[in-house]
Amino acid sequence: ELFLDLTKPSSSSSPSSPSSESKQKQKQKQKQQKEGDNDDEVSGMSEEERELDALVMSEEFKQLVEQVVNESTGTLTKKIIRRKLEKMLELDPDMLKSRKKKIGEYIDSFTEQE
Repeated sequence: ELFLDLTKPSSSSSPSSPSSESKQKQKQKQKQQKEGDNDDEVSGMSEEERELDALVMSEEFKQLVEQVVNESTGTLTKKIIRRKLEKMLELDPDMLKSRKKKIGEYIDSFTEQE
């Protein structure tokens, strides 16, 4: 796990002030975690987000959007199409919401062709 119990001094710690050394280690760990969080924001996103991005950008996904658009009858909103895609791909509801702009572009490109 990421969290270690740093309240107990390790056997290698100097006997002079184990509690202050322990606090230093805690602060270092927290700093590293904060820096790590910033790295995620800088690099863009979590692993799950990167996978979702790769999925949405794939040619297979575009074809799936086109299939849903072409097979659907009646009133169809972009939200309905996203929900259908989520069900087809067995994703959690609203998982594609963060990619709605890109999906909307695909939908527009397929509906303009008609």
